[in-house]
Amino acid sequence: MLKSSRFLITAFISLNTSAQNTSYQGFSYPDNASNAISITFDDARHSQVDNGLSLLNKYKVKATFYVSPFNVEERVSKWQKVVKDGHEIANHTNKHLCTGNFEWLRQQGLSLEQASLKDIEKDIIDN
Repeated sequence: MLKSSRFLITAFISLNTSAQNTSYQGFSYPDNASNAISITFDDARHSQVDNGLSLLNKYKVKATFYVSPFNVEERVSKWQKVVKDGHEIANHTNKHLCTGNFEWLRQQGLSLEQASLKDIEKDIIDN
């Protein structure tokens, strides 16, 4: 990943459950795809709307952007385009629990690796 892009990309592969259970009648991916990738971007970095949005749109890839108000305020019209183009805007939870890659998060007990399901539930409810 390019450091300069400051993108935080998290990809999750969702396996086709119908391969495991032939009686499954639930969700089907478009165009008979058997899996999907979820792409998220963190903190509304300027590079996401200045550079990344056109690339996502070019390849018809939708993403979720977890925004920070101060960064959105500096690029309001571009963030409005993100929504208009069908991408998802989300917000962090109250404490912004995330991976313990950052030492300050670990010291404050805010890393996902340290959090219990009760901690995460409380953080969502308190938001």
